[in-house]
Amino acid sequence: MKPTIVYQLVDCSTGTPFYVGITIQMPSQRLYGHRNEKQGAAYARISDLAAKGIDTRLETLEICQSGRRARDIEADLIAAMPNLLNRAKPSPSPTRGIPLRKGKPIPNMFWL
Repeated sequence: MKPTIVYQLVDCSTGTPFYVGITIQMPSQRLYGHRNEKQGAAYARISDLAAKGIDTRLETLEICQSGRRARDIEADLIAAMPNLLNRAKPSPSPTRGIPLRKGKPIPNMFWL
């Protein structure tokens, strides 16, 4: 079973996350997908930033051995960060606390 990565997309000009997701792809492949999936929730924001010469960064927040654990973490993050572009509704009862610094998840890896 492949590990599932919990990640966030970040506006490089402000450091503000605008999307949280999970993937089993390599982070660079997933970021490429977000930049090219016109129906995706983050596409318009990424395109708008790119038109202004601003890059988007994918930050790996956690690598999980269980897809269920990754989905629980994703739901917790969506619930804790109300201004995200995510279309999915977060779980009504978060199952795990995410370490935060100044109200933002603490990232461990960065992808440009």
